[in-house]
Amino acid sequence: MKEYLLSKEEMALYDRNTTEKLGISKEVLIERAALAVVEYICDEFTVDNKRILVAAGFGNNGADGFAIARILKEFGFYVEIFSPVQFHEYRADAAKQVYLCRRYMIDIHEELPNDNYDIYIDALFGIGLNRDIDDRFAGIINALNRKRGYKISVDIPSGIDSNTGEVLGTAFMADTTVTFGFYKRGLFLNKGPEYAGTIVKKYVGINQYSFDDKMPDMFMYLRSADKIDVGRNNFGNKGTFGKVLIIAGREDMSGACVLAAKSALRSGCGMVSVITEDANKAILLAALPEVIIHTYRSEDDIDAIFEEAEHWCDVVAIGPGIGTDRIAIELLKRCILKSNKPLCIDADAINIIARNRMLKATLLDKQGNADTFRPVIMTPHIKEFARISGKTVPEVIADGTSLAKMIAKQFRAVVVLKDAYSLVVGEDKIYINVYANDAMATAGSGDVLLGLLASFMSQYIHNSSIMEAPEADHSQYPFYAAAMTVYVHSLAGLKASEMNGRSYMIASDIVEKYGEILV
Repeated sequence: MKEYLLSKEEMALYDRNTTEKLGISKEVLIERAALAVVEYICDEFTVDNKRILVAAGFGNNGADGFAIARILKEFGFYVEIFSPVQFHEYRADAAKQVYLCRRYMIDIHEELPNDNYDIYIDALFGIGLNRDIDDRFAGIINALNRKRGYKISVDIPSGIDSNTGEVLGTAFMADTTVTFGFYKRGLFLNKGPEYAGTIVKKYVGINQYSFDDKMPDMFMYLRSADKIDVGRNNFGNKGTFGKVLIIAGREDMSGACVLAAKSALRSGCGMVSVITEDANKAILLAALPEVIIHTYRSEDDIDAIFEEAEHWCDVVAIGPGIGTDRIAIELLKRCILKSNKPLCIDADAINIIARNRMLKATLLDKQGNADTFRPVIMTPHIKEFARISGKTVPEVIADGTSLAKMIAKQFRAVVVLKDAYSLVVGEDKIYINVYANDAMATAGSGDVLLGLLASFMSQYIHNSSIMEAPEADHSQYPFYAAAMTVYVHSLAGLKASEMNGRSYMIASDIVEKYGEILV
């Protein structure tokens, strides 16, 4: 099941559509938002002896905060408000809520009280924040962070950029964030998860009817107890379930081709062929007798074996453990120049493209030509992406979404930006994988991902209705295959870590869990 994650621009548009086109007033939306937070508090805490301080700002988020305070008092909680704002600074909706709170005789403090409270509610800044927090509010947020009570943010922690998850100077450190209508991108990107705590989504009246004709760009898949059906059928054969060519491994790097090939075979691919250095042949045969093996001893062998293997396959995947020397460059050159098959580019192959201007220019030229264009998926981790984009690692961490869109457009490719919260970026869609798992930060995890990706790509070519993308036309299959790959890879990693422990798990354990996820 999909869940959308909205940018601040999308949320602002859908908010307007809800009031202007659907006819639900701002007052009703504020009341529903406030009730949603109060509902969460009532579910988690008892009224007895609970003291609550609401920190409310001057805008829409502040209006929600004042309404929350008023309803909490109606429900019997002891509540006070801290609002370091002069009355003339309040926007219209917030000013109206201030007036109502005064009618309810709720104390509104302009200075942060010294008293201790059981719960602190952050309603200072909402999703529209686009600048660093100024010194006055930075001091307030830092002081609130030092308080000992339970911390709740309204919609998004104050100080977190809702598009990028970047900390805008400083930010409120919440135990729980109650967000409205849809998840916000910044809750799952960059520092957002660290500051948001547990994220609780509540319905307030902004929904899919608010989209009008503008669908959100970013989505995630919800973890399900059901197995994923990738579209096998009783009348298929090893050819119709996909044929993958994996180019991986050099001497002393045999594990890369073993892991990638095993991952492809164990995820439903009918046949797997591997091009690797001759020194790996015996190891690969012993580990995976089901694999077709092509080996080379020198550069002179590459042309013949590549032509034979490429002609046979549906998808080519290259990169893990191939190195960046002359032979590796020649292997990648064959993939770019002598093949029009869908291409998955990983690891060392990405580093070669980043450094080799001629190969990069050739790939760009072929992708820009309608006659030679073919699906390309690139799977860099943060450092590899920094190299191919010409950016620094901090720049990539700060706004990987925008940079990945830039590279995806430049190469006319799908980009899988691998991180704790990996992104899959296509021409007009973004998938974010929210199932972070530090156990997967282990050697070979990326090789497993590449094999799974190539497998799903090849299966999708033969059956475009799979991969949980019924609304996608066939031209979108690389994006949806990549999104499903990252999703399944993470679910398998979670299952493996739950069984083996996060410190004990190794990359091959991920493959062993495919059977519990895939039909």
